[in-house]
Amino acid sequence: MAKHMVKCPICNETFDANQEEYVMIGRRYAHLRCKQSAQEREE
Repeated sequence: MAKHMVKCPICNETFDANQEEYVMIGRRYAHLRCKQSAQEREE
């Protein structure tokens, strides 16, 4: 499968969306782990 390189808006790291788990924040791709840790900090 071709690489789908995207940049996480939370940690600013580039990652392959075909290889790592992600969530959509609006129209942007974010690491699932970044989103979860951001939610934990909010609580």
